[in-house]
Amino acid sequence: MQMAGVSGVCVHGIPDARWGEAVKAVVEVRAAGTHTAQAVTDFVGSKIARFKRPHVVVFTDALPRNAEGAVDREAVKSKWERARREGVQRAARHVPAGGAGLRGQGGRPHVEEWEQAGQIPRSIWPRMGELGFLGVEYDEKYGGAGADFLTSAVLHEEMARSRSGSLAMAVGVQNDMASPHLYWTGSEALKEKYLPGVCRGPVPLRHRGDRAGGGSDVAAIKTRAVRDGDHYVLNGSKMFITNGAMADLYFVAARLPTSQSDKRHHGISMFLVERPTPGFTVSRKLDKMGMRASDTAELAFEDMRVPAENLLGQEGGGFYEVMRIFQRERLVAGLHATAGASAPSRTPSPMSRGATPSTGRCPRSRWCGTSWPSWPPSSRPAAGSPMPRASSTRTRRTRCARSPW
Repeated sequence: MQMAGVSGVCVHGIPDARWGEAVKAVVEVRAAGTHTAQAVTDFVGSKIARFKRPHVVVFTDALPRNAEGAVDREAVKSKWERARREGVQRAARHVPAGGAGLRGQGGRPHVEEWEQAGQIPRSIWPRMGELGFLGVEYDEKYGGAGADFLTSAVLHEEMARSRSGSLAMAVGVQNDMASPHLYWTGSEALKEKYLPGVCRGPVPLRHRGDRAGGGSDVAAIKTRAVRDGDHYVLNGSKMFITNGAMADLYFVAARLPTSQSDKRHHGISMFLVERPTPGFTVSRKLDKMGMRASDTAELAFEDMRVPAENLLGQEGGGFYEVMRIFQRERLVAGLHATAGASAPSRTPSPMSRGATPSTGRCPRSRWCGTSWPSWPPSSRPAAGSPMPRASSTRTRRTRCARSPW
């Protein structure tokens, strides 16, 4: 099977929100502009099964090849992955917030304002939606970007590098801790009703309130639900709820009566709750030591009636859905931690700026308590050499990992 004017083809799989994986074809052509993606798709479709036709076609004037002259498929794949990652990074670093970016000159000045105010401005969310950063992995028919977890990972890394842990947490809750309950287990009617707003951002900060009193022990949930005709009646409370004060939609876990009382994970169900629902109250907003812009609240439910169609997934199957999303939560938390930890290394330290204090604490770290002695410049030890003992009453010393001595 040879198409005129084509000198080489590399076919590989790419992530696809609907099918899991789709076919991408990178086509090497002899003369640019002589073919179209549709022409290539039609040609291939006439020769092989329709499901094998490429979903994405791109053209190049030279495919990478190995020493034997064969197309280097791994090089093509890695180039595509690198380009996609860099594209998401460039966009995420310039998300405007009230007319300014989140990083560089625009982002960091706002971080302190947000922390003092105790909340992130609601204007963040519509702009995030415009750029496709909400509902990253959701189907395009709901307004999502139709991407994969790698794209989400890059986004979370850049949010953490914005130096605002509150922002990173808020976006993480929005994309990977709350709305997946709706996308994965909600009925088609619920998804059509709520997901477009989730992805566009006018409905800010969805929240997943699935833990009550037991922390990460999902089976310890105490909020109760009872079926009453075409509604469920919920009673209970939730503490330490991230994004709880500003959210418009809540994903609430509650326990239904079950005959198997000895199995704590049985009977737990997930419900979608709108903020104006009678019986729902934000009891108080908690004041924290850090990450104050990511608001945390206590919620209360008193005879709150939730329509039966707002049940997410199977009745009594909520425990397994919560645990499934916990896996994403842990991954996102790890991305935040590693990316956030790498961000300070980009800031020049006093030593790298030429400052050479003669005594006091290690100049490489503001938190390091390791003392270092006063040496004349001519006798200062070389980087990497053991740190000599200073004149001090302390005889035992630990070497600072960030100091050249």
